[in-house]
Amino acid sequence: MATPLYLDDRKQREPEQETPKQTGSARLMESHQQEIEAEIDRARAISRRGEIDGEYVYSEETLDRAVAFMKAHIEWLWRTCGIKAPVPMIGNGPTQSVDLFWQRPSWKLLVNIPAAQDALATFYGDDY
Repeated sequence: MATPLYLDDRKQREPEQETPKQTGSARLMESHQQEIEAEIDRARAISRRGEIDGEYVYSEETLDRAVAFMKAHIEWLWRTCGIKAPVPMIGNGPTQSVDLFWQRPSWKLLVNIPAAQDALATFYGDDY
């Protein structure tokens, strides 16, 4: 299970000296930025439609939490493991939740961010 990230905690910390890993992390985020932003824009367009086939879609607030989760974990993976994570497909989940879906030739991972702020995210993964 991933370690939770509290964005408010990062704001309260003293600024640290920049290390090579932080610099690399910033470069990774820059290289991913265009792909990440394109996927977020696509997901926001879905959210603005309000419904798909009569089903209500996720709110901007739920999408924002999903995007924060995605960005935090992409950066964490690079910073701690040196692995460039793929950008997931962001989609409509059940009951106005957001699905983050990664699929590669040898594995897949689905993380569901629920609409309720106090509910825990759920996930399913498989490697072939």
